[in-house]
Amino acid sequence: MPVRFGGGGRFPVGCGRAGRWADQFRKTLWQEALARYVTTAKSVAVIGDGTAWVWAMASHLFPYGVQMVDWYHLTEHLWEAAGVVHGEETPETAALLEG
Repeated sequence: MPVRFGGGGRFPVGCGRAGRWADQFRKTLWQEALARYVTTAKSVAVIGDGTAWVWAMASHLFPYGVQMVDWYHLTEHLWEAAGVVHGEETPETAALLEG
């Protein structure tokens, strides 16, 4: 089964910091991927911050790629979730994430 990759398409990014430059980012990302032979790669990993538009773009450009949240944003999301569950700046939150 052939793997389909493509730099085409538009993404529904109408708010936030991504707004106007998402299309240019997609084009640049695709050009960089081509320069690194993505179409012949055995595997592709996409590292992002966890926002929906990034994953939508990654799914479109790299349909068989593995998506991962980068460490900085992962810990940020974990702190936020732990704060909701255990309360902000509680010993339980600190123990969960520093243990």
